[in-house]
Amino acid sequence: MSGALQAVFQNHRSSGEPSWVSLTAYGATGYAQRAISASGVYSGNAVYGGYIRGADAYDKAAFAFYNTSGTLQWSRSLNTGTYMSSAVKSSAFDSSGNVYVVGYDETMKGWIYKLDSSGTTLSKYYIGFSTYDGINDIKIDSSGNIYIFGKGSLSGQLVIMKLDSSFTIQWQRAYRITGASPAAVIGRISVDASGNVYGTFSYQTDGSDIYEGNPCVIKYNSSGTFQWIRSPSGTGLFKYVQSAGGAVADSSGNVYFSSNTYDSAHSAPVITKFNSSGTMQWCKYTTAGNYGYNMAIDSSDNIYFAQGDKIYKMTTAGVITWANTLTSGSAEGLTIDSGAGDLASIYASMYKPNNWVTWKLRSNGTGTGSYTVGSETVSYVAASTTMVDFTSTIVINTPSFTSSTPSYTLTSSSYNLADAGFTASTTSLN
Repeated sequence: MSGALQAVFQNHRSSGEPSWVSLTAYGATGYAQRAISASGVYSGNAVYGGYIRGADAYDKAAFAFYNTSGTLQWSRSLNTGTYMSSAVKSSAFDSSGNVYVVGYDETMKGWIYKLDSSGTTLSKYYIGFSTYDGINDIKIDSSGNIYIFGKGSLSGQLVIMKLDSSFTIQWQRAYRITGASPAAVIGRISVDASGNVYGTFSYQTDGSDIYEGNPCVIKYNSSGTFQWIRSPSGTGLFKYVQSAGGAVADSSGNVYFSSNTYDSAHSAPVITKFNSSGTMQWCKYTTAGNYGYNMAIDSSDNIYFAQGDKIYKMTTAGVITWANTLTSGSAEGLTIDSGAGDLASIYASMYKPNNWVTWKLRSNGTGTGSYTVGSETVSYVAASTTMVDFTSTIVINTPSFTSSTPSYTLTSSSYNLADAGFTASTTSLN
């Protein structure tokens, strides 16, 4: 989501905004849980989601709401039956502070729940998407329109859907890459200030080699009309383990796409910049990262991206401002609030077995150090800031695809959310 859109979600903040790290636990020792998403924010509040795993050894969707100081306010879980797996994949806030949470499960497949800031369910729907992917991401624009990105019921089908604030479908688009085998791997969605929508994903054309992929970003305008699709792929030794991360657009309509490739020796996280027409401007990769995950952008067009256990801040020219390592796990969720420059905050969720570790960090990169939070010791330390030009090694493809206007509908859910039973310890950063 662009910084211009995020500006409606929060008033300009003071430099005294708190930063923190929180350890959130569930159940007995050894019960698994994983935070895999961090929401957009509203007045400094944030939602982190993922799953918990109880005695039946199946995953159960869960999420938690924290105030601006990192204090856990409430948590919710979704249980659609014994021996049924589910997970929260993403969440977002509207301009009134309502929370939207999306995910998957084996019963409803793709679902979306709307709650108020006190955790009361306001609306609940599901869509008959793919069982194990469901709805993977959600964004809300300044008019309250809802954008969701899901895996369709057909093999390799990806679906982008726009709803109004009353959950009435405005348009939906489905597409499948020609000749893709096996099915596409869904990524993330973002919306810019003009209502253009960007979806990221990867696909394979050679089913005999599971390590070859093709990361893609696709653009639709606000009316759902296709604009362009691009696939930046490595060549030679760099053709392996190519996957898609996130994409964001700046105030001029330039698009920054995070992907990943591999040179048979180490991972090479890649950032590619396209102009508004889809023409590549530059391509660079970091030498100290890992798989590329989510991206975010603030109202001053500073770009943030997570790669493995590292978070980077970058200019629109591809120059790294700072890079820090979160040694508590892999940064699988990332968002930025609406503050300008150093007044913004970064929200990151981490994978760590048996605990959720969630962070609220300053956008100027300060606050590094070692911290004790609950039963864990975690650290936030400076990392390498080297970026290498990758333009001559990358090939920009325009894959062909078949598109359709599907007829998915929203159905009222009969499953209720319950208290997830989380406890949390929070420590302020220096």
